[in-house]
Amino acid sequence: VYHVPAIAPGNIVVTFTVDDASNTQTATTTVTVGNTGIDYNSFSAVLLGSYADPNVGSFYGSSNNVVYDVTTSNLNQGLVDMVFFYGATNLYTLAAPGNAVFSNGTSGQITSLGIQNWTTRNATNFRTTILTDFSSITKGADIVTAYNAGANTNTKANMLGAGQIIAFQTQAGKCGLCKIVDVTGGNTSGQGEMHIQVVDQQ
Repeated sequence: VYHVPAIAPGNIVVTFTVDDASNTQTATTTVTVGNTGIDYNSFSAVLLGSYADPNVGSFYGSSNNVVYDVTTSNLNQGLVDMVFFYGATNLYTLAAPGNAVFSNGTSGQITSLGIQNWTTRNATNFRTTILTDFSSITKGADIVTAYNAGANTNTKANMLGAGQIIAFQTQAGKCGLCKIVDVTGGNTSGQGEMHIQVVDQQ
């Protein structure tokens, strides 16, 4: 086991020598540390729950791949880029905290999450794409290209299904792609869950 020391980004050359007294063999390898040239994040799938799910949070922060519940989201309003819910009209949906469905006085407003009382409500924009996987993404610029090529800009992406990829741009201007891995249990009582996988600009 070799523990890489804390150094600035660069290369470490490690030489291994085996000596049995009559024969010596040497091998060398190079370990690259730090900056790999990758300028985008690739996050593993996370689970989101609709507003009536008591066990799984509805709020997602794309910059850190964190799912927040009602309490922690209220404390981290500026980090929340999208909110998951299942509704009778919208079905499986990801919406920006700034979307009208969370505003006071809106028909069919979702109040149980308390977003209508937030002082910071990010206006994430979503676009539909024709992508089926992330294989074309090799750098951050590819994500921006995918967002720019998207259609139907809205602060809400609804009627989502497994395998679909939507593009998004956060209030801070960073672009990302969100793949719907699977959806289960959605009903008009506000239940339902969604796994998502995300890549976004650093």
